[in-house]
Amino acid sequence: MQKLVEEQMALRRIADVAIDIYAITSVLARASRSKSIGLQHCDHEVNKQCYDVEVVLYLVKVLKLVEFVVYLCH
Repeated sequence: MQKLVEEQMALRRIADVAIDIYAITSVLARASRSKSIGLQHCDHEVNKQCYDVEVVLYLVKVLKLVEFVVYLCH
């Protein structure tokens, strides 16, 4: 039973990472398109999106660390 729980948690982490990668890819694609078609204020959007990606990556690392610590404590 414990092995099943561990496998489910591993699959959950993989799914979370896949979702994060999809979200980051979407954000960067939007910013790239804005810049390539020359939208007004595209540089601001690119900078903002890059900052958002950095924030998301940081939060993912923090959540993974918290999850790992909780796992170790059980």
